[in-house]
Amino acid sequence: MAVKAFQQVLWVEPGFPRACEVHLRLGLMLKVLSDFDAALKHLTLALIDATTPASFSKLESTLN
Repeated sequence: MAVKAFQQVLWVEPGFPRACEVHLRLGLMLKVLSDFDAALKHLTLALIDATTPASFSKLESTLN
């Protein structure tokens, strides 16, 4: 349910101001669900997106 909600946020509003945070959280949720390819995609997008701050630092993001 939460994964779908986060995906919808990115779909409906691609320029969402906290997109970095959404990608980070989505990547972590997908990792827990063992969807490693999708998790890697979203964690990479969170790492690349330097326009908005995230809850985790860049180093913490790479360690997840």
